[in-house]
Amino acid sequence: LMLTCSAAHGLLQLSGLIQYVWAPDFTLALCALYLSIRWGFLRSFQVSLLAVLHISFAWLSIAMLLYGLQSYIYMDSEGSTLILGLAPLHALVIGYFTSMVLGMASRVTVGHSGRPLEMDKFTWQLFLGFQASTAVRILPEILPVLGHFTAILYLLAGLIWLACFILWAVHYIPIYWRPRIDGKPG
Repeated sequence: LMLTCSAAHGLLQLSGLIQYVWAPDFTLALCALYLSIRWGFLRSFQVSLLAVLHISFAWLSIAMLLYGLQSYIYMDSEGSTLILGLAPLHALVIGYFTSMVLGMASRVTVGHSGRPLEMDKFTWQLFLGFQASTAVRILPEILPVLGHFTAILYLLAGLIWLACFILWAVHYIPIYWRPRIDGKPG
């Protein structure tokens, strides 16, 4: 169902029928929310490496809810209002994709290097930095009353995002250059 909703979103968007995108988007948001709850969102916080993946996935629900709201308001205003700007896109790209990449890349790196499947505090802080970057980036779209602070918030979001990725690379890339710590081949 989620794949069908994603395809419907894309087809409606490409067809210029943005006013109808709300139907698959709200459906997708509800499916993702249901899966988050079903997969144990709250229980996942006992293991930070797992919590990162659950929080990342929750951004999919938020992003699709924002897309659905934007489409519904656009339809209701008869095509004259797009009030959320790029907030849905950034919730999807920064909140969902970037956070998921950080979580998966970190998990794969520690796992394939023979390290315990645990997230260190530094990586958790980087993950929280990505969450802050997402919030700082979508906030001006949702609250356009911020006026001239909007450009500053966009810049701040980009700098936080970039700093988190650079710090992640500095922390994790050396692991790829070293032998596994458990002595196994690979």
